[in-house]
Amino acid sequence: MFGEMNEADHEKLYYESDGRMFKKERFIRHIPRYTYVSGRFTGKFYSDLQKTPDERSEYYHFKIYEAEVEISHKSRIQEKIAEEEDAIKVAAHQMPEKVYFFETVEGRKQYYDLKFENPLFHNFGFVSKLQQNEGDEAFGTIEADFYGYLTDFTEEKRYRKRYRKINLIECLDCIKTGIKTGNTETKTGAYREEYFCKGNKKTYWGDWMDKEIQKGPGGTIVISDPPRPFYERFSPCFRNLILSLLVTIISGLIGFTPLFVIGLIWLFYVVYTCFFHWLRYFTYFFAFLFLIGLVYSIANTNWHNKAVAYVPHPVQKIVEKPQLIKVITLIKNGKVNDIQIQRQLKWSGYNGEAYSGTFSLMKSDLDASRNLKNSLNANIGYNNIIYNISAFDSDKLGGLYSMFDKIRSDRNLNNKQFAEMIVSFVQYIPYHAIVEGSCNPNEYTDRSIRNLLKENAGRCLPNQKFGITTPLEFLSNSQGDCDSRTVLLYTVFKHYRYNVAVLSSEVYRHSILGISLPYNGLTYESGDGKYTLWETTDRGFKPGILPPEVMNLNYWDISLK
Repeated sequence: MFGEMNEADHEKLYYESDGRMFKKERFIRHIPRYTYVSGRFTGKFYSDLQKTPDERSEYYHFKIYEAEVEISHKSRIQEKIAEEEDAIKVAAHQMPEKVYFFETVEGRKQYYDLKFENPLFHNFGFVSKLQQNEGDEAFGTIEADFYGYLTDFTEEKRYRKRYRKINLIECLDCIKTGIKTGNTETKTGAYREEYFCKGNKKTYWGDWMDKEIQKGPGGTIVISDPPRPFYERFSPCFRNLILSLLVTIISGLIGFTPLFVIGLIWLFYVVYTCFFHWLRYFTYFFAFLFLIGLVYSIANTNWHNKAVAYVPHPVQKIVEKPQLIKVITLIKNGKVNDIQIQRQLKWSGYNGEAYSGTFSLMKSDLDASRNLKNSLNANIGYNNIIYNISAFDSDKLGGLYSMFDKIRSDRNLNNKQFAEMIVSFVQYIPYHAIVEGSCNPNEYTDRSIRNLLKENAGRCLPNQKFGITTPLEFLSNSQGDCDSRTVLLYTVFKHYRYNVAVLSSEVYRHSILGISLPYNGLTYESGDGKYTLWETTDRGFKPGILPPEVMNLNYWDISLK
């Protein structure tokens, strides 16, 4: 049954994780294969009348002396036999020595030499027209449906482990002991030792073992292990553990990150496979959870949904913009006819707090701010444009700072409450589209601009360079879009020494504020900190909450901080 070992496999040594040495021994496994056959059985029989020993009853001794089967169906798969519970098994001594099996091929019978196992017959019947009776004997023909199977074998080459230890021969009538008789049988490169069996005072031989055989003093035979490298004296698990530790430690000391990562992965793999086999069940569990999550995310992904420009929607209740209270002619620094613009606004906080205040701007500062914006070149880039606008206006907002300082002092606001009061002030001013050209949406081929102007019909400020209003412009006319608001808030929060940033998205064509305060919700991490994101175009958004259309943080970058 077992094949010969391959010479290369015979010579090669392998090691288990616990250090045990073994060789691979090849053997051939014979796998049974069944072929199920059904057909029509036809046989000739004779029978003679028999009597019981007490001669009280009679019976016929039945014998089929010639038979053949016409095969109608063959299959490798066992099938359900109709009326199997009524099937008849004919005893072997009642069957002929040879049954002929054939198939009809092109009108000719093609016979096979087959030996079926466990044949079954059903629908057994006698052909009455062909039956003859002569005294106590009867002759005739029988027919039946036949079902049976035959067996052949396929060969499969396999290997098993033969460990390097002495396997004593099984002895049924004795007890094996480890007492050697002192006799040793040797051959080139191997030996085997003789052992003593107490049960019947016999000796027997162990298996052949690979050893190095040398001649000792006086011609004696000295058996020793063949020379082995030093590292092979340790188990593979122990060797890999030491090597992975060395790689991890050395690469960590010299600061070579790629090798350090490889060493950590190697170390984890060795510990996992050699010492903590039970961890694999946790791995299987988390892999199963990951697979469920992956399938769920794929099933719920809208593959046709692409990021588009964000269009702020008008608030349900339009709040009347701040009114011009008074215009005063002043004499300032030797100049005349400089105008002070005073504005008054009432707004509500996130928890229903009622705020109000009055702030003032100088028209000369407003004109200077507008001129600075118009003098900038688009080639310097968007980030530099908003930086220059913020830096220029930051020291010209004294009236606004005074209003905020008074509110904080009167209400005793902490840092978070003060920030919420300032942002809600800006959010309370209705959104206006700021464009470089006309406010007529039909003049634009860009769909996002057309949608923006149609959605905010009647609230548009045309002919503004870069499509933005400066902080002073926004405060004077109460008309500003997303980046007009974020630049104003950035300028104010920088004055109050908050860690703040302006985030922009070319995909969404939108701008939001980022502030380093301990709020829950969406945050954006940068090298110098973590910023809570804040939507400024609608007073319905609190810190950490963004419109669903702009929540993919991969499309956001910091433009100003």
